Amino acid sequence: MGWNKSLHAVLTVAVTLCGIATIGLAATYRSGSAARSIETTPQSKTVVARMWHGRTLTSKADEYYTYLKQAGIDKIEAIKGNLGAQVLRRTDGDTTEFTVISLST
Repeated sequence: MGWNKSLHAVLTVAVTLCGIATIGLAATYRSGSAARSIETTPQSKTVVARMWHGRTLTSKADEYYTYLKQAGIDKIEAIKGNLGAQVLRRTDGDTTEFTVISLST
């Protein structure tokens, strides 16, 4: 039980850091430089981050990931303006959770 709590804490920190990195990426992308202020100018672009969560039985996790990649990630990455997508995976006993984070302009 202690291991699961530790793993959950580590995953929570990792997701938080991904969120902070996404905000930093958005700020850098919008302004063109991390040193500049984040002002909206005609040349700036807005970066949109989307998160999706799903879960399945651990016994079906590999099959689910294959489906997720084909039905979701491949389609997301084909959209004009897409800046990339990340898939996070966490197994807790009989359940495996997936989190998808995608960035686009």
